[in-house]
Amino acid sequence: MELVNDCKGERINCYEVFQRDFMALEKEVAIGNVLVIRGYGLKIGSDPAHEAQTCVFFQSVQDAQELKAQIIPVNEPRTLKVIMPAGLTAGIDYFLQIAAMSSAKGSIHILKEVREMKSDFHLTAQA
Repeated sequence: MELVNDCKGERINCYEVFQRDFMALEKEVAIGNVLVIRGYGLKIGSDPAHEAQTCVFFQSVQDAQELKAQIIPVNEPRTLKVIMPAGLTAGIDYFLQIAAMSSAKGSIHILKEVREMKSDFHLTAQA
Protein backbone atom coordinates (compact mmCIF):
# COMPACT_ATOMS: atom_id res chain seq x y z
CA MET A 1 0.00 0.00 0.00
CA GLU A 2 1.21 3.49 -0.80
CA LEU A 3 -0.02 6.71 0.82
CA VAL A 4 -0.36 9.82 -1.35
CA ASN A 5 -1.48 13.27 -0.18
CA ASP A 6 -2.70 14.50 -3.58
CA CYS A 7 -6.39 14.83 -3.00
CA LYS A 8 -7.25 18.07 -1.17
CA GLY A 9 -10.80 19.35 -0.79
CA GLU A 10 -11.86 22.77 0.44
CA ARG A 11 -12.78 21.62 3.93
CA ILE A 12 -11.23 18.21 4.44
CA ASN A 13 -7.84 16.91 3.41
CA CYS A 14 -8.06 13.55 1.74
CA TYR A 15 -5.18 11.06 1.75
CA GLU A 16 -5.06 8.21 -0.71
CA VAL A 17 -3.59 4.77 -0.05
CA PHE A 18 -2.85 2.55 -3.04
CA GLN A 19 -2.13 -1.16 -2.66
CA ARG A 20 1.44 -1.89 -3.65
CA ASP A 21 3.28 -4.63 -1.85
CA PHE A 22 6.72 -3.17 -2.52
CA MET A 23 6.12 0.25 -0.95
CA ALA A 24 7.00 1.02 2.67
CA LEU A 25 6.21 4.60 3.61
CA GLU A 26 5.78 6.62 6.78
CA LYS A 27 3.26 9.47 6.50
CA GLU A 28 1.30 11.85 8.70
CA VAL A 29 -2.51 11.97 8.55
CA ALA A 30 -4.66 14.44 10.49
CA ILE A 31 -7.32 13.08 12.85
CA GLY A 32 -10.80 13.77 11.45
CA ASN A 33 -9.66 13.85 7.82
CA VAL A 34 -10.70 11.42 5.10
CA LEU A 35 -8.40 8.52 4.25
CA VAL A 36 -9.10 7.09 0.77
CA ILE A 37 -7.91 3.52 0.26
CA ARG A 38 -7.79 2.18 -3.29
CA GLY A 39 -6.97 -1.35 -4.35
CA TYR A 40 -8.71 -4.68 -4.96
CA GLY A 41 -10.95 -6.78 -2.74
CA LEU A 42 -11.37 -4.00 -0.18
CA LYS A 43 -15.14 -4.09 0.44
CA ILE A 44 -15.89 -4.81 4.07
CA GLY A 45 -18.65 -7.36 4.27
CA SER A 46 -19.47 -9.97 6.89
CA ASP A 47 -22.16 -12.18 8.30
CA PRO A 48 -23.94 -10.97 11.46
CA ALA A 49 -21.85 -13.22 13.72
CA HIS A 50 -18.57 -11.56 12.64
CA GLU A 51 -19.58 -7.89 12.32
CA ALA A 52 -17.42 -6.80 15.28
CA GLN A 53 -14.33 -8.39 13.69
CA THR A 54 -14.64 -6.75 10.27
CA CYS A 55 -13.78 -3.10 9.64
CA VAL A 56 -10.84 -0.78 9.07
CA PHE A 57 -8.63 -0.75 12.14
CA PHE A 58 -5.75 1.47 13.19
CA GLN A 59 -3.25 -0.65 15.12
CA SER A 60 -0.72 1.12 17.32
CA VAL A 61 2.90 0.31 16.47
CA GLN A 62 3.88 0.75 20.15
CA ASP A 63 1.44 -1.53 21.95
CA ALA A 64 -0.61 -3.21 19.17
CA GLN A 65 -3.89 -1.76 20.48
CA GLU A 66 -6.52 -1.48 17.76
CA LEU A 67 -8.98 1.34 17.19
CA LYS A 68 -11.91 0.64 14.88
CA ALA A 69 -12.91 3.25 12.31
CA GLN A 70 -16.43 4.36 13.18
CA ILE A 71 -17.29 6.12 9.92
CA ILE A 72 -16.73 4.53 6.49
CA PRO A 73 -18.71 6.66 4.02
CA VAL A 74 -17.60 4.63 0.98
CA ASN A 75 -17.33 0.83 1.15
CA GLU A 76 -16.71 -0.52 -2.36
CA PRO A 77 -14.60 -3.38 -3.76
CA ARG A 78 -11.91 -0.99 -5.07
CA THR A 79 -12.35 2.03 -2.78
CA LEU A 80 -12.76 2.64 0.94
CA LYS A 81 -13.13 6.11 2.41
CA VAL A 82 -12.54 6.27 6.13
CA ILE A 83 -12.75 9.18 8.56
CA MET A 84 -9.63 9.15 10.77
CA PRO A 85 -11.11 8.36 14.22
CA ALA A 86 -11.03 10.94 17.00
CA GLY A 87 -9.74 8.27 19.40
CA LEU A 88 -6.30 8.19 17.74
CA THR A 89 -3.47 9.75 19.74
CA ALA A 90 -1.56 12.52 17.96
CA GLY A 91 2.09 11.70 17.36
CA ILE A 92 1.58 7.93 17.59
CA ASP A 93 2.30 5.63 14.63
CA TYR A 94 -0.39 3.24 13.43
CA PHE A 95 -0.59 0.37 10.95
CA LEU A 96 -3.65 0.34 8.72
CA GLN A 97 -5.50 -2.97 8.92
CA ILE A 98 -8.54 -4.05 6.90
CA ALA A 99 -10.56 -7.07 8.03
CA ALA A 100 -13.33 -8.33 5.77
CA MET A 101 -15.25 -11.48 4.93
CA SER A 102 -16.13 -10.46 1.39
CA SER A 103 -14.31 -12.31 -1.36
CA ALA A 104 -11.38 -10.51 -2.97
CA LYS A 105 -12.57 -11.60 -6.42
CA GLY A 106 -16.31 -11.16 -6.04
CA SER A 107 -17.25 -8.82 -3.21
CA ILE A 108 -20.84 -10.08 -3.10
CA HIS A 109 -19.66 -13.47 -1.84
CA ILE A 110 -19.11 -13.84 1.91
CA LEU A 111 -16.21 -16.09 2.96
CA LYS A 112 -16.27 -18.46 5.94
CA GLU A 113 -13.32 -16.75 7.65
CA VAL A 114 -12.18 -13.16 8.16
CA ARG A 115 -9.60 -12.02 5.61
CA GLU A 116 -7.03 -9.47 6.86
CA MET A 117 -4.81 -6.99 5.02
CA LYS A 118 -2.19 -4.96 6.88
CA SER A 119 -0.12 -2.03 5.63
CA ASP A 120 3.65 -2.30 5.49
CA PHE A 121 4.00 1.37 6.44
CA HIS A 122 3.05 3.51 9.44
CA LEU A 123 0.56 6.35 9.54
CA THR A 124 1.36 9.01 12.12
CA ALA A 125 -1.77 10.59 13.58
CA GLN A 126 -1.70 14.39 13.71
CA ALA A 127 -4.02 16.71 15.62
